[in-house]
Amino acid sequence: MPKTVTSPWEPNKLQQSRLFAPITPILNSLLEGPQWPSVEELDRELFSQKSRFTSLAGAEIRLVSQDEKASELEQHYAPRIYLQGEIQTREENWHDFFQAATWALFPSTKVAINALHYPAAKYRYDNKLPKGSRTTLENALSQFDECGIIIYSTRKDLLDMVRNFDWHKLFWSSRDYLNNEFGCIVYGHAIYEKAINPYVGLTAKAILMEVESDIFDQPVEQQIARIDEELAVYFEQPVKIQSPKDLHPFPLLGMPGYYPGNDNEEFYFNQQYFRPGRKTT
Repeated sequence: MPKTVTSPWEPNKLQQSRLFAPITPILNSLLEGPQWPSVEELDRELFSQKSRFTSLAGAEIRLVSQDEKASELEQHYAPRIYLQGEIQTREENWHDFFQAATWALFPSTKVAINALHYPAAKYRYDNKLPKGSRTTLENALSQFDECGIIIYSTRKDLLDMVRNFDWHKLFWSSRDYLNNEFGCIVYGHAIYEKAINPYVGLTAKAILMEVESDIFDQPVEQQIARIDEELAVYFEQPVKIQSPKDLHPFPLLGMPGYYPGNDNEEFYFNQQYFRPGRKTT
């Protein structure tokens, strides 16, 4: 977990980009407040107002204030969630605020990923291994948790444009299809945090999903619920990703409405951002 940092309370910035659209409905009452909500208020709004869910060990998920540096296994971040259901959360901190929100948005996926982290952390702790001994799977899970997005579409050709780094073709030539045949939902809490003050260069790590056409006939809340359930299955054993290389780089600010100025074709000529990458053919 990053060091404690307090952030300015700027909820109006979440209204400036469509990137935040999936997450703002569950935060609306909190975002209307004049100051940071406490950890208790955040927990009550995100979890207590609906049926709580549990870790795979059966612990009820809830937010708690961050403790001092952990010494025992059960005090560490992922094991504590798995064993006790407690998500350590810092006050007045966008990183942890969005972490809490993504737990509420993707509960099944978060629980599935946490269940993969726990045995790896326990093995490392029991065998007194250093942090640097994390597996490539753990690194992939952490990278997705921080910077992940889910891209889903009824059309394989649009997903192939992501795989093949055909950014101009995707974002410009196929722009008309991106609103109703191509979904993009940010999963990573670090991406949400960075998007408070977006910059050209902001890149997410994507999991691509081919979906049934009826999903786009549903409200976005139902779309997210379906994606969450399917993604949780994706992270059941055997896990389909094994290293960070299995995630697809995605220049997020190319999506319509995600960044001012991306309605101009010249925006997509910047190959420092929209890199050609390696073709998969």
